[in-house]
Amino acid sequence: MSAVKQALSRLNKAIGSLEVSMNTHEETLKGQQRDMFAAPLPQASNSNVINADLVAERLDGAIARIESVLKEGRR
Repeated sequence: MSAVKQALSRLNKAIGSLEVSMNTHEETLKGQQRDMFAAPLPQASNSNVINADLVAERLDGAIARIESVLKEGRR
C-alpha cells in the first residue's frame, strides 16, 4: 500500500501545481474581453499541444481506480 500512498501524494502535489498554474493563467487573462463565440484557434503541430478531452478522460479513469482502491482499503 506504500506505493499507492506515494502515488497519491505525488498526484496531490501535481494537482496543487495545476491549480496554481490555472490561477496564474486566469490572472493573466483578467480584464481581457473574451469572445465566447469565436472559432477555436488552430492547433499547433508541435508536441506541446494537449488534448483536453483525453486528459479529462484519463483523469476520470484514474479517479475511479483510486476510489475503488480506497474503498477496498477501508474493508
